[in-house]
Amino acid sequence: MWPRRGGQGAYRKWLNDELVARFVDAVGDGEVWGRKWAVYNTLKSLAIFCEVNGLSPSELVERLKNGGDSRELWESFLLALRRRGVKGTSVKNFIVGIRNFLDYYEVLDNVNWEQVNRLKRKLFSGSLSKNIYARSEGELTKPLIRRILLQSCKSARDRALVLLLASSGISFGDALNLNVGDIENLWGEQDCYMIQYLRKKTATKATTFITKECRDWILEYLRERERKGEKIGPKSPLFVSYFGHEPKRMSYVRGVYIMRRLFDNAGLSEEIGVDAAGRKRYKYHTHLFRKYFRTALRNAGVDRIYVEAMMGHDIHSMFGIEMVYDKQADKPEVLMEQYRRALHELTFLEQAEGQVVTVEELERLVQRIKELEAKVKILQMLDRNVMERSSRKNSDRKKRRW
Repeated sequence: MWPRRGGQGAYRKWLNDELVARFVDAVGDGEVWGRKWAVYNTLKSLAIFCEVNGLSPSELVERLKNGGDSRELWESFLLALRRRGVKGTSVKNFIVGIRNFLDYYEVLDNVNWEQVNRLKRKLFSGSLSKNIYARSEGELTKPLIRRILLQSCKSARDRALVLLLASSGISFGDALNLNVGDIENLWGEQDCYMIQYLRKKTATKATTFITKECRDWILEYLRERERKGEKIGPKSPLFVSYFGHEPKRMSYVRGVYIMRRLFDNAGLSEEIGVDAAGRKRYKYHTHLFRKYFRTALRNAGVDRIYVEAMMGHDIHSMFGIEMVYDKQADKPEVLMEQYRRALHELTFLEQAEGQVVTVEELERLVQRIKELEAKVKILQMLDRNVMERSSRKNSDRKKRRW
């Protein structure tokens, strides 16, 4: 039997389960909705899994702790998804939701995930999501990101947001969810800064870093907000929008609008189609910053396990506990050393001698570019006038000859 759709129907019956209640309190601060979307996704997935298998979440955890085989449970769950017509990313999201719950109670490794993945491939026969626009998507390179920063960004906020996305690999939604206090030692002087946060998509803890260049623009942006009268503290949203004079956390819709404007102003506005919901798809979009980050780390010689860790992926299931332990890929200090190897690729506003441009120098550079652009337009107008006069003189000479 499939749990009924919508609202609280799918998971409400399990909220009184002891382990579910503890999970919601610890991971979601007692909330299922709001900023804790990952909690809702976990409960929705868990409700389906338990319903089709006729056991409670607590019984599931107990069974795995006692070494019980879960193959039949997963087969029943995946068959139920297929009968319902679930495909693509939705299948993955359901599995991720259950993984989050099992990971919290430290029974994740009691599941044979290789077996689960084989079942998934067998039952869904390659129907797992493929981005039909992937081949048409663009690729953000260092020169293109520099173009966005110099040509499109008109404020400290814009530059701080672009540099954060490009130098940390954090997803766009998670970037908007950050608080000022999520960046360690933000006001100190060092070559890079650690960010530890909870991924909204999977509810997993993640560690990544930003460059000093990015941090400098964040500080400039925060000072601007302070000059407007805002009191900045660790719990303050990193990015805000203003409703009247009141700052509120920047919404996803507002953030998308800002990024679309930045891409458009840099000449990166090509459309490549329309999705099933009728939304335009663009060749360049925010997720490409995350792809650039991955490529930059790999090009700098950073081992894949460290790259995946900084991307916020579940490295224990991807590489196994032994490799994570051997490589110490879950240690922030180890990740920071690996990140430092890619600082050159993740720093975008450099002078010839390799020094990072300061806020004041960049403002002067942008102003100088505007002045030069204005002079070029004047020269073009003068050139057209000269050509027109020359053309008229030649025409008059021909008339006089005749």
